[in-house]
Amino acid sequence: MPADDAVDVRPTPQNLVAARGFATLDSAGILKALCTIRPYTGRDVETFCASWENMPLHTYMADGGPPRRWRHAVYRVAPGGAIERLNHRPRVRTIDHNPLNGGGVRHVEPIVDATNANPVMQGFLGLADRIFCGLSPWTGWRVEAHQFRITASANGGKPTPEGAHRDGVAYVLMALIDQRNVRGGETTIYDLSRNPVGSLNLKSPFETAIIDDERVYRGVDPIHACGPGQAAYRDVLVLAFRRIPAEPRRPRSRKTSKNKDRIPWRTI
Repeated sequence: MPADDAVDVRPTPQNLVAARGFATLDSAGILKALCTIRPYTGRDVETFCASWENMPLHTYMADGGPPRRWRHAVYRVAPGGAIERLNHRPRVRTIDHNPLNGGGVRHVEPIVDATNANPVMQGFLGLADRIFCGLSPWTGWRVEAHQFRITASANGGKPTPEGAHRDGVAYVLMALIDQRNVRGGETTIYDLSRNPVGSLNLKSPFETAIIDDERVYRGVDPIHACGPGQAAYRDVLVLAFRRIPAEPRRPRSRKTSKNKDRIPWRTI
């Protein structure tokens, strides 16, 4: 068999997700990959991470659990990777995908313009587009972006209070931005019959998980404060990609594809 037709067995994000429905990518690889998408400075990273401070509280939790800080935005990613932010609107989730808080309209404050324009944010959107377009023949995406801060109360903070769930999209990127004075937060991955098939635990800033939302459920354990009298929280960026029907993306030449895939991914 000619070398160009050989099966690609490299541990790329696409191969890992195709094989088992999820992958976890290390911080160094993510930071380098983001810079290839949109160059950034150390100051950009600091500003991006600081945007999780002073976010508004979202207090509606049907189980009466602790509030979370939350901002939200919606984007369209066009063929070729052009990113357009759409008008802000309330969120609507079905009970099927969120049995705890679904079935109603939730008003969430928008991601601020400065965070939207930050090259790290734009890099995450572009990187996710590149990864997911390697898994799907579709060329366009509708993307919901979420900034979450989950606090650890006396009874523990709940990153996924609805339990094991799917978001009703195609793929999900989850990046840990920061966590302070907390333990726990392990993510368990389940197959469609709700049998556990794996787990992951994001511990370092910018460690990132890629999830095939059509193939697996996920649930995150509560987080607990490690010590009293100190702030205890976990900051996460979540990007949920839904397909926009379109003509299949024209395949890149093998030469171009190989050059663009030279990112030193290291899985965890």
